[in-house]
Amino acid sequence: MMCQKNTWNLRGFLTGTLLMVLVSVLAQNVESPRIVNFSTEEYMAQKQNWSIGQLATGMMCFANTAGLLTFDGVNWVLHEMPHRQIIRALLIDDDRIYVGSYGEFGFWSADPDGLFLYTSLIPLLDPSLTDGEEIWNIIKSGNKIIFHSFGTIFQLHHDELRRIEPPYSIRFIHPIDSDLDMLQVTGYGLMQYVDNSFVEKATQEELEGLKVTGMCRFDRSEILVATERNGLFMMHNNELHNWPTVIDSMLTTHQINKLTILDSNLIAIGTISDGLFILNHAGELISHINKNSGLQNNTILALFKDHTNNLWLGLDDGIALIDLNNPTRFYQDFNGKIGTVYDAVVFDDWLYIGTNQGLFHRPYNSKSVLNQHDFTLVDGSQGQVWDLKKIGSALLVGHNNGTYDVSSLPIKHISKVSGGWDLELVPGHKDKLIQGTYTGLVTFHRKENQWQFANQVRGFTGSAKHLAFENSGSIWVANPYRGLHRLLIDFERDSVISLQTFDQSQGLPSDFNLSLLTFGEKIHIRSAQQYFEFDEERKHFYPSKIEGFTLNNGEKLICAEPEMTFKMESNL
Repeated sequence: MMCQKNTWNLRGFLTGTLLMVLVSVLAQNVESPRIVNFSTEEYMAQKQNWSIGQLATGMMCFANTAGLLTFDGVNWVLHEMPHRQIIRALLIDDDRIYVGSYGEFGFWSADPDGLFLYTSLIPLLDPSLTDGEEIWNIIKSGNKIIFHSFGTIFQLHHDELRRIEPPYSIRFIHPIDSDLDMLQVTGYGLMQYVDNSFVEKATQEELEGLKVTGMCRFDRSEILVATERNGLFMMHNNELHNWPTVIDSMLTTHQINKLTILDSNLIAIGTISDGLFILNHAGELISHINKNSGLQNNTILALFKDHTNNLWLGLDDGIALIDLNNPTRFYQDFNGKIGTVYDAVVFDDWLYIGTNQGLFHRPYNSKSVLNQHDFTLVDGSQGQVWDLKKIGSALLVGHNNGTYDVSSLPIKHISKVSGGWDLELVPGHKDKLIQGTYTGLVTFHRKENQWQFANQVRGFTGSAKHLAFENSGSIWVANPYRGLHRLLIDFERDSVISLQTFDQSQGLPSDFNLSLLTFGEKIHIRSAQQYFEFDEERKHFYPSKIEGFTLNNGEKLICAEPEMTFKMESNL
């Protein structure tokens, strides 16, 4: 008997990691759920993780090459087998963690003090009956626990163990329901083991030499069957039929290794060489998660849906948690194609993102963000994009090279004044815009429903990155490096009437790297990762009574649509 102690805190882990859900750059073909990778350096055991389970407390358990690995949300603990055997199979039933390895199988359980104790089942049989057997699969069949080696079945019932010699060579046992287990029998097809006898469900001729790697209940009358190199099949009334999907060729190439059904009618498929595919019941691709989208390894050895309906992956090198419950979806620009995102907007059913590489777009459907359209560069937009603004039926782009109208393609260069930063409608002038640039303020007017350059505002030549109008008609202007100003402008003549400059003497902690936020009817000035309001009577800045506008490290949030939030880098 062996023992180790553990505690439980996975809920705290999940809650804490939910705070880290936004990324700053976009790039893959299909959006991915949040991926949390655990490396060998983190969990301090061997690379391969062959099987996964979860205790009623929520504690995660992994069949690792080095032994039983447990995770309580904070602590990883390795529990070694008596002779440090590799654990290839794991099953949790009530408070027992059944494990199997070479020449050894039994169960771990926790005592009232949380100490993990190992009990071997080998002494229940004559040693000659278990010698040399390697357990690769453990399932629960009714009220029995079945340990499956390559040629033998060991059945545990009420703590009595018996060895069953099947008349056939059983390749694998696939539990379907609590009362239905399907066996692939070499040379005989698929069979069900019922009352100590084998019942044929699909003949060897129907399988045509296919190697079944997974089986799951699809609906009340159908069972989904995964094969190693021949894709997916559906079993109905004991007959097999091909079940076509949009990724048949990929499944054939990359070999299906594991299969499970998720909630919301989703199907998870783990492959040998290209990570995880998630399909819906129509066979359409919902998500493809591999190394290109952030998974640390492409070979999936185990799949497990936990109590919160998130998906855990046992990998050939590491462990991963796929956060399926989080509505946020991710792109990560590993190859630098897209670059750093500075703004995003949905316009005419297209998602536009402005980056340091240019303006990119892709089709967008608000009801189903998940699709396979990659971002493409809008011709003529190469270079730094600072700002995207929807003005009525127009989309205007502030760019290092000036300002563009992207309402229809090809894009139109409507201003050559460098550095098109913040662009705002002028209150009381529905056909007039003002924009901050590298060298001051410029205006645009709308003529025949087309925006055209008007004037450079006289009386202010400073760099103007952030603009915000207040109810009085004055406009606040923040310099990207140093400086905060409030201007009153005559928009009939596009000239400054009055100008005020503010600094630390009015209560700001710093007059460097300032930005503006309009919230409700108030303007808030961000300085040193805090927000301030200006008290007009006292002519002084005081901390704002607002929260939640920045993440850790001063990262900024931008929103293209109510359903879509992207994280921006600080100090952009």
